[in-house]
Amino acid sequence: MMLRKKTHFFTPAILAPGTSALLGTTQKFALDNTWPIEEMLINVNIICGATGPTLTGADNLLGIIKKINLSINDNNQPRSVVDCRGVALLDYCERSGFNLDADTLAAQILCAGASIANNMAFRINYRIPLVHPAIGEPLRTRSLLPVHTWNQQPILTIEFEQGANMFSAGTLALVTAEVVLVRRNITTDLTNQILGDGGFIPFDLLETPFAIAPGVSGEQRFAIPSPGSYLNLLMSQYLGGATVTRNVLDQAGVGAAAASGFGAETRWRMESGGVVDHEWRMKHLRCINGFSMPKNSSTQASSPQLGGAVAASTSFQPAASVMLDFLSDGVPSDGVNELGSVLDLNIPARSGLKMEIITNVASVATNGSTLFVMGHRLYGDLSKWQSVKVR
Repeated sequence: MMLRKKTHFFTPAILAPGTSALLGTTQKFALDNTWPIEEMLINVNIICGATGPTLTGADNLLGIIKKINLSINDNNQPRSVVDCRGVALLDYCERSGFNLDADTLAAQILCAGASIANNMAFRINYRIPLVHPAIGEPLRTRSLLPVHTWNQQPILTIEFEQGANMFSAGTLALVTAEVVLVRRNITTDLTNQILGDGGFIPFDLLETPFAIAPGVSGEQRFAIPSPGSYLNLLMSQYLGGATVTRNVLDQAGVGAAAASGFGAETRWRMESGGVVDHEWRMKHLRCINGFSMPKNSSTQASSPQLGGAVAASTSFQPAASVMLDFLSDGVPSDGVNELGSVLDLNIPARSGLKMEIITNVASVATNGSTLFVMGHRLYGDLSKWQSVKVR
């Protein structure tokens, strides 16, 4: 790396109440803008009550951080550079080809059960990779969040989920949180050099929900926010019904292995102006993502993955969480230093066209389904990082 790393943490008194009073609250903080930020970590510490919680909901306690927002004013306009659910960040980091930490993996195993033991203590770490972990130098330094060049400090907002949406009985005795900033020690000369040569690359990491009402079936179109150039697109599916579960939204293939849809799952596609750019079945992307995801075994008990429970009479998780990776589907040993393969939505946007994810969805009753699409998007002229140099 070109720049020395600097890490600092802070725990405002409001994040350490000594009880579970954080549940259902929204906390907002200004962040120090002395140094550019590479990534952030929100560490949540949980102790169950004398009667442990009986878990409910598709994500239960993994969604204890309901939403995270990082808003900035880059001396041009205010905007959000991060806006997504906490569990989506766990999903995103896992699908990007990098492991979750051991404490969070242990929490996943706990949250896969029906309840958690009395007085159990555990931790969940929500990583916010402002710079994609696979990007290397010299591109990495240009991808930092350059808060040190702005007049206003960035604002971090953390929304905590209500207990009733995560457990139906039992209690939590303690919920606290800490915020870790991972920054880089940059000189004034290097900052001025970058600003004079195209500047830092603007980006955001945003999640868009697409709701599908009960009783709706057939072809549905989900427009990817534009303009911009995407490094990836994470698709998290929540199948409605009597209860909402992490499962595929396919019109076919939503049941067990013996169901008629097995082996003939619904076709998904991404297209613009009637031209198909990608097509897949969700199981295909799950397989491709799996090639670069660290694992210890194939079972949830020893190598847990987000995306839903393994159904009866099957040996696999539903493909309810998958990623289209345009940067690099794998873990490069020396880091990605070019952007030739990103999904460029600036071209169709200039022509008034949309890029859409399209599929046929299953009809459900009682509760609707939701598709969440989250992407790491870059803005501006990226041509400098897309040219081929001939020796």
